[in-house]
Amino acid sequence: MNKKILLSIVGLTFVLTACGAKATDTTDSVEVAQEAETQQETEAEETEEVAEEAETEATAEATEEVSDDVADESSEEASDVATEEASDDGLSRTATDGIDFSTVDMSKYATFTEIVDSLNPEMAYANATISETDVLLVASGSYDNLDGNQASIDSAVFMYDSDGAIAYLGDVECGGTAMPIAVLDGNLVVGGNHFITKYAITDGELVIAESAYEEYDESGNATYYYASEGSEYEVVDSDSDLLRLYEEYESAEVVNFQPVS
Repeated sequence: MNKKILLSIVGLTFVLTACGAKATDTTDSVEVAQEAETQQETEAEETEEVAEEAETEATAEATEEVSDDVADESSEEASDVATEEASDDGLSRTATDGIDFSTVDMSKYATFTEIVDSLNPEMAYANATISETDVLLVASGSYDNLDGNQASIDSAVFMYDSDGAIAYLGDVECGGTAMPIAVLDGNLVVGGNHFITKYAITDGELVIAESAYEEYDESGNATYYYASEGSEYEVVDSDSDLLRLYEEYESAEVVNFQPVS
């Protein structure tokens, strides 16, 4: 009897042990499945985030390209508008050079005042007497010369011809602000670091009254040139004419331009 009871207990223990092992295996399988599912969800979320970031970046790039295109189109439109406005009165205008009067039909102007009225803002003008002839000087701009004058380094020159019509004589230009346009003994004077020229008006034309300049070769050797009214530039032995004209310029009167507002 005791032996039967002992065998029953041993059998029952074996069954319980087997069931426990089976339960453990089932629990482990569930946990593995849960971990796999969790990992899949995490990977799915990361993939979604990467996709969203890529979409955001693509949208930003597209927006930037559109903005650039719009800016370019706006710039082109503004340029077109400026060109159309400039062509309305037949004048060639630029932001830095003012008006190219060499392209303008001067018959459209009856007086100096009408020329002044056509100027762009920040251009400048002045009246002067050259070779006993009243002229209008029109500059692309002016600057404070710190001597009480609004000076300029470039100018178009106009006069009234023998019939009373306005004549455009040409343009003069200095080499820099250190030597602005000036008048000396009835001559219009321009200069720079390596040149200086006096202009006169003869027979209704703007001509060189006297001029000197220097050139340097690659070795630093200077060649000096000089010309007077009615003659061509000739090579001269020294810079004496250039230095003399520079010295004379010190006594010249800087032209005082009136800025256009």
